[in-house]
Amino acid sequence: MGVPDVSDGALEYYPYRFGRSGLVFRGPKRKLRGRYIAVIGGSETYGKFLREPYPTQVEAILGLPVVNFGCMHASAGVFAEDEAMLEACRNAEVTVIQIMGAGNNSNALYSVHPRRNDRFLKATPALRALYPRTDFAQFNFTRHLLKSLHERSPEAFAELRLHLRTSWTEQMNLLVDQIGGRIVLLWMSTRHPGESSELPSDPDPFLVDRTMLDALRDDVSCIVEVVASKAARDEGLDNKVFRGTELQAAAEVPGAQFHLEAALSLAEALAPIVGEEAGRAGDLPHARVS
Repeated sequence: MGVPDVSDGALEYYPYRFGRSGLVFRGPKRKLRGRYIAVIGGSETYGKFLREPYPTQVEAILGLPVVNFGCMHASAGVFAEDEAMLEACRNAEVTVIQIMGAGNNSNALYSVHPRRNDRFLKATPALRALYPRTDFAQFNFTRHLLKSLHERSPEAFAELRLHLRTSWTEQMNLLVDQIGGRIVLLWMSTRHPGESSELPSDPDPFLVDRTMLDALRDDVSCIVEVVASKAARDEGLDNKVFRGTELQAAAEVPGAQFHLEAALSLAEALAPIVGEEAGRAGDLPHARVS
């Protein structure tokens, strides 16, 4: 078992912007030459507080460059509108899309910051009509917004939930269509996609379920489902690197064991697609590939 590295020195992420993209990614910056795998996703893919997030481990297993385009708190929509990212993915051997939640997409009811997607910007007239007595100026973050709206009116939230799921499906279809080529979807969560996700307090990816994944199945090479093992769920702060002031944030993100499980399952699925040996893939129990 590892131990948390708590110090005054934070982990160096070498943040950078790729080409014309306004998004900030974890470095070091890579030159996209020859064959490579592109991975796009949210906070889990970025791998904050971890020395080796799952894209780095997949590269070590397959012996093929894997470029981590994970962006903290990202949504599918931010990638679907980023031409630099789309071009990088189109030129890749295969693109892995980590399934991101439905709460951080701009939609018919509210808009989010174009780069920091967890930041709530403003409510549309449609949302104000759903919640006519709500002062939306009090909200800065989408999760706080959604939790509060559910508490105020579960009935109105049911309509909001439907809008968010519809928006998520539209954005994912757009993203998959714009990238084209070979795409692998990665489900990385503490719950199975068949389990219900109705509330803001449910495990990420928020609101996404089996039905929504199945709607994408015909347009992708496969879907890799990785559900955290008990060891991963119990890992806590082990093997994470953070400042003392970051303890709460570090406790909320997946740990090294979960990333290892994701890397092994993903590498096994990618190996036949890219024509490489999976190496150590299969050493641990992993979720099914469909």
